[in-house]
Amino acid sequence: MRAALVLVVLAVLAGTLAAPAHAAPVAGGVYDGPLRTTPFCMDCWVHLAVARSGRVLAEGSAGAPCENGAPGAAARAGAPRRTPIARDGSFGWRASGLVVKGRFSSDGSRAIGTVRFEPGRGCDTAGWSFQIPRHRTVPAPPRPACRTVSTPRYEVELVRRGVSCRLGARLLRRWSESALCLSPAGLPRPCHVAGFACAPVAAGLLHRLASAGCRRGAARAELVVRRQCTPLFRGQNAIDVIAVTATCATAERVTRAWWRRAGCRNARCRVEAWTCRFVRARRSTLCAQSGRRAQAVEIRVSLIIESDG
Repeated sequence: MRAALVLVVLAVLAGTLAAPAHAAPVAGGVYDGPLRTTPFCMDCWVHLAVARSGRVLAEGSAGAPCENGAPGAAARAGAPRRTPIARDGSFGWRASGLVVKGRFSSDGSRAIGTVRFEPGRGCDTAGWSFQIPRHRTVPAPPRPACRTVSTPRYEVELVRRGVSCRLGARLLRRWSESALCLSPAGLPRPCHVAGFACAPVAAGLLHRLASAGCRRGAARAELVVRRQCTPLFRGQNAIDVIAVTATCATAERVTRAWWRRAGCRNARCRVEAWTCRFVRARRSTLCAQSGRRAQAVEIRVSLIIESDG
């Protein structure tokens, strides 16, 4: 009897030692960092957000350089919704000609892996490695509905003071849908909506790039309107031109001047009277001009990859 009990204990211990290091879920969190590329590529970034369950990726994206693109440009690939994480902590996906494979460390402090192009894309297939740390122990919650609303042509962001999220969401939705508040050209107009009196502003008090302000007693809200202008194409690069407080004509002119200065891709620089800098949170370049009326243009470069099929 005692011998049988010893055998059972040994079997349990053997099973425990042979179990994968990640039998428990991966610690939820956000992992973010660059690829190890030479020369350094500003857009070559890996972003992973592990859901609270630790079994799937809530978000995932990666960018890698292609020698056919301009310096600093990168092809990007987003992970499919709820990409699974294996019991051993490994993960991977394949999209837009990129193959991403990696594994989370046993202590959940970092993610290690590689990003490479599929053959036949005209890009280097050797791949690049990454080792990115965990920045937050809990994934960032999804952006509340009272913050932004997007349409094919506009993105409207709400900044509020003394306004609840519920009331802000109603104001944001009705203002962005009303032809009385927003002209077809994307310019704010004076209007009354959701109990607020709204009017164009030259410079916001809550956000320096706001183009409209709304008041309801002591409550105040401001709206930042980003308008999608005509994109530019240079070789295999698609350049999204987004006018924030400038007109589309001005935004396109500034973008052309910015593109001609190759040194501006990954660094802070001046283009005409505009100061341009890379904003990592939005993966884009913001060019701003100070003065009586603040003006800003957002520029986002992506690499076009043609499919063989």
